[in-house]
Amino acid sequence: VMKIHPFIYSLQWIPKLPHELKDKFEQDAQQEGGGYKDFFIYELDSDGKKQRVSGRENYYPVFYAEPFEQNKIAVGLDVGYEHKRNETLLQATKTLSMTMSTPINLIEGGSGILMFCPIYKDMQTKSDLSGFFIAVVKIEELIKKAIEDEFFNKAVASASIMDTQLPQN
Repeated sequence: VMKIHPFIYSLQWIPKLPHELKDKFEQDAQQEGGGYKDFFIYELDSDGKKQRVSGRENYYPVFYAEPFEQNKIAVGLDVGYEHKRNETLLQATKTLSMTMSTPINLIEGGSGILMFCPIYKDMQTKSDLSGFFIAVVKIEELIKKAIEDEFFNKAVASASIMDTQLPQN
């Protein structure tokens, strides 16, 4: 998918993790080894440093990320800690459908949007949320691809991108 669509920076699995399972989840991940030997669920403090999360009913940590090497800094990040990410996560849960975030600063660097697709234990009834499949889209790459696309080379087109969350001047 990412070879065909280079603007997709990462594909990630974000499990819904109840508070009472957090410690065991971290221990199990550490025992997996590899890039998970130092795994813990974290959020970023005001200085951008990792700090362990606590006190939430549920956590939504990045657990699998592809490609792993360029995204390993995101592994363990609780996407529910930050307002824009959490808002999108809640909206996807509420609407039972794929939901796209407003532009955010990515922990891997640059700006992007997140596409949250809720995954349920019973996909027929959409009950019992397991977590989210997330596609991370780098805005710069998306715009670059759109400009390079054959459509724009063969047609006269105009496009504008606006952040509807910003106050109008």
